[in-house]
Amino acid sequence: MGRGPKLLVPLVAAVTVVGVGAVLLVQAQQLRAVKERLAAVQQEAAKQRAENESLTQQLAGLQTERKALEERLASVRTQLASATGDLEKTRTSLADLAAQHEQLTTERSALHVQVATITSERDEARLKSMRLEQRNDEATRALSRMRERFALLNRDYKQISDKLATLASTPPPSINLIGTVGSPESSAPPASAASVPAGSVELPPIVVRTDGGTGSWAAVRGRLLDVNPMHNFVVVDKGSQDGVRVGMEFDILRGSASIGRATVVRVRPKLSACDIVRSKTPSQLQVGDTAVQSGR
Repeated sequence: MGRGPKLLVPLVAAVTVVGVGAVLLVQAQQLRAVKERLAAVQQEAAKQRAENESLTQQLAGLQTERKALEERLASVRTQLASATGDLEKTRTSLADLAAQHEQLTTERSALHVQVATITSERDEARLKSMRLEQRNDEATRALSRMRERFALLNRDYKQISDKLATLASTPPPSINLIGTVGSPESSAPPASAASVPAGSVELPPIVVRTDGGTGSWAAVRGRLLDVNPMHNFVVVDKGSQDGVRVGMEFDILRGSASIGRATVVRVRPKLSACDIVRSKTPSQLQVGDTAVQSGR
């Protein structure tokens, strides 16, 4: 009986040791499993930290991109606002341009009308200029004819002056004084035509009339010394010494019939040149026709 408890104690101790060893083994296995899980968790945590850092970096990059995009968006908005303002200005400018185009079109139409008017006035002025040039040519030709006539008048005047000088060198015609009654000189007959030298022109007698002591001068009366039908003028043998003045008119008589009228245009002491103003034809007037002052 004593030997039995002694064997039980080692057995119990062995069992206890085995149990403790088993427990320790189980705990060791559990500890190893925990360590493995912890290592896996740490590895996963490291991986998560790495991923987190990567995500953080990506987030920072995204934030940077977002900021850049926001800045770009702001710039685009600014550009859009500027473009909108430019568009409004362009629309306003377009409206102004349309109004200016309308105004220019109206002004162009008015200019076309003015050009047509000016063209018409220019053509009319050209026609007037042509007419004036034609009139100028005619006036030049008329002036040339007048100068030729003046030269011929001077020539004829010189010739007639020479004739008058010749006449002045001949004995003067008789003077019939009326109003000296009973004097032998008043009853003397006039000089005969035979006493007039050949080639000379007989001048009419100078008659002095008195009425009761009151002097009453008769109209100037003379004769034609020359007739120029080409230039339509005559020369009368009366001048400024006889009372002839420029503008005086003479009735041209042949006998008692009036055959024309002439106006004095040039006066010399003993001669006057007259333009024929009324005559059927200038050729009807002849040297020797009587010229009597018209009116007083």
